[in-house]
Amino acid sequence: MSDVSLRRIFVNNRAEQLPDDVWNEFVIPAHFRKIDLGSDRKSVLIEGGRGCGKTMFIRYYCHNTIFSLQRENIPDSELGNIGIYWKPHVKYCAFLEKPSWIPDEYKERTFQHYAALAILEDFCRALKSIEQANLENGPISILDKKIPPQASMYFQGRVETYKDLQDFVIIERTRLDMWTKNPQLEKPIFIQFDQILESLSESLSETNSRLKNVFFRVFVDEYENLQQQQQRLLNDHIKHPGKHFCLNIATRRNATFCTETSGFERVVEIHDYRRVDLEAEFLSKTGRSSFSLLAAEVLLLRLHQAGFVFSDAPDLTALRDRDRIDERQVQDYQDKVKRVARDMFPQLTASDIAKNVFEEQTLKRRLTKLIEKGLKKHRVEKEYSVNEFLKENAPEASIVAACILNRDRTVPSKLLIELKNAESGLPSKFSTNGEWVKTNLYGALYYIYIGLPKRPCLLYSGFDRFCQIARSNLRYFQELCHESFTIFESDFPANIQKNKVFIIPFDVQAEAAKIASEKLLINISDFGVELLHLIRRLGKLFQLAQKRPGQSEPEVNHFSISGSFTTEQQVIVDSVLAKARVWSVLYEDKDTKNKGADDTESVDYIPNPIYSPYFGISYRKKRKLTFTAQEFMDILEGNDEHFKRIETKYETNWELTDDVSIQQEMF
Repeated sequence: MSDVSLRRIFVNNRAEQLPDDVWNEFVIPAHFRKIDLGSDRKSVLIEGGRGCGKTMFIRYYCHNTIFSLQRENIPDSELGNIGIYWKPHVKYCAFLEKPSWIPDEYKERTFQHYAALAILEDFCRALKSIEQANLENGPISILDKKIPPQASMYFQGRVETYKDLQDFVIIERTRLDMWTKNPQLEKPIFIQFDQILESLSESLSETNSRLKNVFFRVFVDEYENLQQQQQRLLNDHIKHPGKHFCLNIATRRNATFCTETSGFERVVEIHDYRRVDLEAEFLSKTGRSSFSLLAAEVLLLRLHQAGFVFSDAPDLTALRDRDRIDERQVQDYQDKVKRVARDMFPQLTASDIAKNVFEEQTLKRRLTKLIEKGLKKHRVEKEYSVNEFLKENAPEASIVAACILNRDRTVPSKLLIELKNAESGLPSKFSTNGEWVKTNLYGALYYIYIGLPKRPCLLYSGFDRFCQIARSNLRYFQELCHESFTIFESDFPANIQKNKVFIIPFDVQAEAAKIASEKLLINISDFGVELLHLIRRLGKLFQLAQKRPGQSEPEVNHFSISGSFTTEQQVIVDSVLAKARVWSVLYEDKDTKNKGADDTESVDYIPNPIYSPYFGISYRKKRKLTFTAQEFMDILEGNDEHFKRIETKYETNWELTDDVSIQQEMF
């Protein structure tokens, strides 16, 4: 048994919980050349959904990592692309806009002063990182160098060398904090970072020939959380970068931010900055393979760091080497990485899960009751027995047939003929070339499991399914692994060996998926109670759709809206949907199947698939509900009585009244 706790491996799944130096933590994506900031000195907008790795990506370019003590023979070329990181304190920035005792003309200066002190503080740390770095051409002495006279004036003559600058910044940050909360104190002398940073950098470039191309990338994280006027002020620096610095921003995908400057100009993509979408590759048609590769690499790296060494695993040193990306493009390498991940998180096919239904009595009883219900629906329970529809040699066909038997237009005698043909290997609509199994099997299996909420649904287990449920989000994938490891370590400690790939049982993975799903669902309230309220109600309706015995429209898990809203309602709906997209609670997609739909109906809204295990519904985008505008407003803002009317309507339309009442609700 390992002396390392599995549950600790993925406890820290946020960049903020890791060291500033992420040299040993960051896995360079295999498509890195498409998103690499390189030596381009133009400003960059980095965007991606919550948990996709924006902060980790930024920190990879920052001085702590570029000049990591873990690196040997760092080339001097890195001095031409030094990252400075600043994550503004959102509450403090909002506070700076509020005090009435701060004159409006001082509010802008106060924010500029706050930004300058934060950026200069990390600038000082960057100089220290350079001095300590293992540069291939030897160390460079910087901190004892004198700053230029013109820069000294900004610091009131209190700073002589670069080393003195950090003490000045710390004192002035304290002075600023005290003044903003105690108006009777003397106001600080305001400074602005651009001219100071340019002056200091220009001086540095002249002190040593190896620093002649010194260049700083200032990264502002969570840019969209700043006040609009504060964004305008920073946009000035995007519009007018310096010779030795540029300002870069990171935002959540779909977030809105101000493009105006403090003057009459705007910052414009291509002209003033370029956009780097960290999720674009993973969300493309070929992206599933790209994300599963990265997820597998992260999994193996974290295990390796914890002391696990597997003989089948490839060389992991290539994961942080930009010069070895081509090695990871080779199919043999990718197959080997994913094979280890799939061995650790194996999955059953839908066909295997169908067989399992016949092997487990609880599941088989659920199937038996479904067949009984179908026979009674058509009033043929005396003509046919349940066992005639239970074909152990054709489990997939039997499970799908049980659902089809519960549809209005089904003729039981004809259905039974098709089922018997499938059992005998004769041509049938259930056969390999038929559409019945292909279209309905997943929905039928979800129906079986949703009536047994305490039993883990095996459709959520498996490495590849974890990747689909996480939907290009590494934080979600790591949370699924974390919950799996936690249960496995508790229940099967003897099976953990450092030199052998351990296997997480299917039911453990499925249970972990449900636990992770519930935790992340509850966390929605961090972004707004209305979003949690919306997803709970949507989930409940999708859950009702999944409880339909006939599964005539299986795997319902997204929606569109028909009709129009009043002007006031439209403002509310647009605000909530925009917020849901920004926080990756909902995704938006075009409905390419419904060519004749109105504009409002041609947009599909898809809840994040990470919530699917909690509700017991499919994570695959298959079928949708179309709500009227009034129905959606009742879902969004209606009281319990209004929402109950919608529930009752669907229960009645789907003939669920009796079936739902005997099933355990999840809310």
